[in-house]
Amino acid sequence: MVLTAIAGITPEAKVRPDAIKEVEAAAEAKKDQISKNKELTAEEQAKAIQAVSRQSKTRATRLTVPTPMR
Repeated sequence: MVLTAIAGITPEAKVRPDAIKEVEAAAEAKKDQISKNKELTAEEQAKAIQAVSRQSKTRATRLTVPTPMR
């Protein structure tokens, strides 16, 4: 009976989706900041934005990969 009750529980995955949204929002804010920086050349802006995109994608991917339980 206890196992049936436990099997019927469906955990709500909320932490990781929220964390991914925060990473994406922070990346967009940083990209906006880079775009508005008039001291950078267009090439420097493009490289910086590309680096931010790459880092945010890596972080979001790490958040979606299940962590093994110990």
